Amino acid sequence: MAGEQVNFGELKAKLSIERVLEHFGLLNGLRREREILTGPCPFCKGQGFKADTAKSTFRHAEMSCRKNGSIIDFVMALKQVGMREAGAILRGILEEVTRPQVRETPAASETLRKGRKRKGRGAKQELPPVDPSKEGREIVKAIEVKLGEVNELVGRLVRLWGSAS
Repeated sequence: MAGEQVNFGELKAKLSIERVLEHFGLLNGLRREREILTGPCPFCKGQGFKADTAKSTFRHAEMSCRKNGSIIDFVMALKQVGMREAGAILRGILEEVTRPQVRETPAASETLRKGRKRKGRGAKQELPPVDPSKEGREIVKAIEVKLGEVNELVGRLVRLWGSAS
C-alpha cells in the first residue's frame, strides 16, 4: 500500500458517508430523517451531528467541535490521521464493499454433496457430487458482483433524485 496513489475522486464517488459510518460502528446510534442522519457526534459526543447521505458529507456545528466535510475529512478526524492514511483506510473499506461475499447455505451445500440422480436408458445413473467450492461459488460470486453494480446504480439514482428536488 505504501507508495500507491490514492484516487480520492473514486473513493468519494464509490463510498457513501453511510457506509463509512457503518464500517466504524457508528450508524446504529443515528436517526434517519429522509437523507439526513442525526445523533451524537462521534468526535465530541455532543448532540447535533448530521450526515447527509445524498451528498455524502457530515457536519457538527457545535462551537467546541466544528467538524465537517467529506468522507475523507471524516476519517482524518475520527482516526486522527493525514490525508494519505485516510485514503488508505477508505480504500480498504471500498475493497470490503466490492469484494464479493460467498455464502454457502447448509441446504444447498448438502444437496451438492449428495449428488443428483438422473435417468438414462431405463437405468438410474448416479452423477458425481458437485464440488460447491467450484460451480456454486462461481455462480454466487457472479450474482453478488451484479448485485453490487445494481446497488451502486440505485445509489447514484437516489443521489440524482435528491439533488433534483
